[in-house]
This record gives sequence, structure tokens and C-alpha cells, in this order.
Amino acid sequence: MRKPLCALAAMLLGVSMLGVGTANAAVVSYDFVFEFSGGDQPAGPAPWLNATFDDGGSAGAVELTLSADGLVDKEFVTQWYFNVEPFQLISVSHDSGVMPTGTASASNGFKADGDGWFDLLILYMDPGDKFAAGLESVLTLTAAGLTADMFRALSLGDGNSPNGLFAAAEIRGIATEDCDCGKGSGWVAPIPIMGALPLLLSALGLLGLTGGFWRRWVS
Repeated sequence: MRKPLCALAAMLLGVSMLGVGTANAAVVSYDFVFEFSGGDQPAGPAPWLNATFDDGGSAGAVELTLSADGLVDKEFVTQWYFNVEPFQLISVSHDSGVMPTGTASASNGFKADGDGWFDLLILYMDPGDKFAAGLESVLTLTAAGLTADMFRALSLGDGNSPNGLFAAAEIRGIATEDCDCGKGSGWVAPIPIMGALPLLLSALGLLGLTGGFWRRWVS
């Protein structure tokens, strides 16, 4: 009787970690699944964006793939924010896809909509070449000793995110209730660690409660 309960707990534990960066050896990936600024939420189902860091198993250069596969209609992403720990001044080069209009790195140097300080900013502000639905941008990040795992770091928290965020991005061109002309905007991010804890604790609590119930029922 316990196998279904274990399966349910495992499912809930998996849901509790949705959107948090996942890693295996040389890859760290973030799904952007919630709107945190109180602005407009993208129209399609989450994840709306993805960022994947891949160091190929060696230090010094990390390939970053930014994807807007979850956007729809007139939506486009204008800026991405990331953290690196320990901090490194990062050089960014463009490999393929949409070309960024600017990049910068500074320790806690960039604030995303008043909700946390980040170390790396990548801009796509060219109105003639929007980072729109279905597009991607592939970049190479270089710094001494840089690895993908160094991007598993939280921002210096502020505003709506006192516990920090792994990453953030701004999406524009969102349709609103008043108009489908694409004038809405919102800030999105992966779920922060502290945001996943309530679901995690709920899953563990449910496992304990149901386990106790079944022990009483079968005894």
C-alpha cells in the first residue's frame, strides 16, 4: 500500500523544485516560470524562457543558450540578469542567434525591476531585431576559472524577492485585458529556493500524514 504514497510524494517533491536551476556535471539550466513584479504575465504556458549554461566539463569558458520558446504573439524579451559566485568580470561574445545590443558585468551592479541585485546583464534592446517568440541567442562567457556551477547563485535580495533570485528577465509585448496590442510587460524568473520550500514541506507533511493513516487502517 505504500508504493502509491511514495510515488505521490515523489511527484510533489518534483513539483516543488519546478523552475529551480538543475545541474549535471557541466550544465546548469533555468526555466523562467513565474512573474514576480506585479506586472503582466505572458500569455502562453510557462516556462516562457530558458537559460542554459554549459562549460563542456572544463573551466574558463561557458556556453550560454538563451531561449524564448515559450513566448507567443508579439511578446519579446529585452534583458536578462544572472549571478556568478565567486564574482568574476565576464567577457561575452556572440556565437549565433539574436545579437545582444549590450552586456556588462559588475558585482551586484544591476537591479532587475527593483527586485534584487545581479552580477551579469545581457541586453536585447534593438527594436529592429527583437528577441521574440521561438528565437534563441547563443553566447560564450569567458573568465579565469569560470564554470557553469558558478551561475548557481542568488541575487542580493530586495523588493519582492528578499531571499534573492537565480535569474531574471523582462518580457514586453504582452497582451493585456484592455488591449491585445502588445503594450504590457512583466518580469519573470525561475522559482527561488525559498519559494520552493513550502511545497517541499507540504509534500513531506503529506507523506507523514498518509503514512500514519495507512498504518492505522491496516492494523
